[in-house]
Amino acid sequence: MTILVGLLPFALRYFTATERSWSSRAITAFFVVQSISALAGILQLQLGLEFFSNSARDGRANGLAGHPNVLGFMCTIAILASAYLLPRASRKLRLLLVVVLSVNFFALLGTGSLSNLAGLIVGGILLLIAMRATIKVVFWTVTASLLSIPFFALTGASLSELTGGLQGRVDVVTGETSGVGSLQIRQQTWASAWARIQEDPFGGSGMDAMHQAVYGTTVTHNIILRFWYQGGLILLIALICVLIVMLGIIIRSLRTGRDAGPAAVLASIITFAMTSALYTEAQYWIPICLAVALVGLPGGRDDGSLEPAGDTPRTAVQTQPLRKG
Repeated sequence: MTILVGLLPFALRYFTATERSWSSRAITAFFVVQSISALAGILQLQLGLEFFSNSARDGRANGLAGHPNVLGFMCTIAILASAYLLPRASRKLRLLLVVVLSVNFFALLGTGSLSNLAGLIVGGILLLIAMRATIKVVFWTVTASLLSIPFFALTGASLSELTGGLQGRVDVVTGETSGVGSLQIRQQTWASAWARIQEDPFGGSGMDAMHQAVYGTTVTHNIILRFWYQGGLILLIALICVLIVMLGIIIRSLRTGRDAGPAAVLASIITFAMTSALYTEAQYWIPICLAVALVGLPGGRDDGSLEPAGDTPRTAVQTQPLRKG
């Protein structure tokens, strides 16, 4: 993870800064692959299909991600990225972005991931603020989202299959179902991790999988406590440095209205990390590194305006011949 987080942002920054089409190709590839995974998750719930040994897990969409939370994490990024690019795209691409946004939104509901849903809400609010969205834009965004529901129903799909997983997760988290609520279990993991940190705040229990559990077989569902508990004070300091960079990008975006897309993604990831088992998994850290690498790129129109980017007018520059001597 040290090599990944330490070197990948610089490598990605090099590609995004030196090759103008690299970021477009990377984001397009992500949209295609993630939308296929999201569609697979919807079909898993609707038709009970299985794709490459991936099927619905306890009534939650799994997609091709291997776990509902991972699918929800990727769906959240796809939703925020497509929403950010939507007003900036050409008319031909807007329809495709709406499809990407809709498919991933319904797949996110199917995952039943409350942590990712909270991340989407926080990231969405930050996106609207940083892009200086007007009330009119917010109104039409909400209207378009509501209108997508009957069109989705016309395909023969059942919305109850998707929202049922979300409602089921709410019942599990709050303890409405039989047994102890998962929210209470997460709070107990926080308490157990904090108790062990107080015993030895400098040395961690070990970063391998054998030393990750703090409450039975459950890991700590909080990135700060988990890094401190397993990696000790040194890993905690490294995490704080990363969080400072991420928060700095978010604050700068809110203040200047620039880089709203990357900032919204980072805000959603931080929100997700505070109530999830995010640790050293590459699928979580690569989007963070890419979002950081995309901040402040020259040549792109990112002034916070919600108007689509058009051709940049060229200003004539008068030159004079060089004088000899």
